[in-house]
Amino acid sequence: YNFSRLIEAHAVDTYGEFVDANKERLRTIPPPPIAVEYYLNDEHYLFDKMHTGLPDGFKRRPPCATLYDVFSNIRDDEEQHVLTMTACEEWSKGGRPPVDLGFNFNSKLTKEEYVRKVTQSSDGRAAWIAWGDEVARIAEQDRAHEWQ
Repeated sequence: YNFSRLIEAHAVDTYGEFVDANKERLRTIPPPPIAVEYYLNDEHYLFDKMHTGLPDGFKRRPPCATLYDVFSNIRDDEEQHVLTMTACEEWSKGGRPPVDLGFNFNSKLTKEEYVRKVTQSSDGRAAWIAWGDEVARIAEQDRAHEWQ
């Protein structure tokens, strides 16, 4: 999560510099239709849920009248990613999950069952750590194999 947070923070800086340097020109160019559709429609798959820095129930529908708005929105999205990666870092150290877990709509478990089984028990946490260790072991084997 730390590395991803650093990449996202760099994106915030990069988009911010671009927006600041090209503000006047970008305000004269209309947004591409795909950006208008993405930012203004009501069919955002987990768009609001994954913005961990926003109040519960808040729906973010930023302006999208010019290309300036589009690049500003992208910058702001990247900033939300920084906040989410920070929350994930805190969770990986034993803190609260960044979003309510159990939101997988295909799950056969209720939210309460999922939380109880995965996050609120030492067995669930141990299973998560074991999975991470197994993935790391496989990756290490793959790296060793590449060098042979």
